[in-house]
Amino acid sequence: MIPKIAGATGCWPSILEQPLDTDIKITVKTFTFLVDRQQESLFDNVLKLEADRSYPSFKVTSDSSLYSSNVRIKDVRDIDDK
Repeated sequence: MIPKIAGATGCWPSILEQPLDTDIKITVKTFTFLVDRQQESLFDNVLKLEADRSYPSFKVTSDSSLYSSNVRIKDVRDIDDK
């Protein structure tokens, strides 16, 4: 399970089974994120991902930008119903 961040103006993270060929892997402590190589330049070097305790969403910011205040994770893995 790897979250992928896409699109600087509309962050729509997805949970993927595997990275795509154009993805860059970024690991911070115990978390791994993927960013498409073509979108990497749209993001600042340091991003903050903050959870909203009262709502199932996240906020993505940097020191100079607010990327989104209502980021929701979409699971796009192919999971069989068992």
